[in-house]
Amino acid sequence: MRFVEIAKGIQVAVSGEENKLYERIAKAQEGPIRKRDLSEREQYLANQLVNKSMITRRRKNGEIYFRKTQN
Repeated sequence: MRFVEIAKGIQVAVSGEENKLYERIAKAQEGPIRKRDLSEREQYLANQLVNKSMITRRRKNGEIYFRKTQN
């Protein structure tokens, strides 16, 4: 279990797997990550991160993208 600061002073508890995916999405150089580029497990973890308000899910041109929540 780890704690990640998502906003000034706000920390959220995440698992090691969630933290790894969060770092990947937050540091993505090419922009938002497409849902279809994630494994089934990563898609589940991404949904958990959306529920924790750490990343956002957007639909654009019929595809779903994940990106870090803007603070």
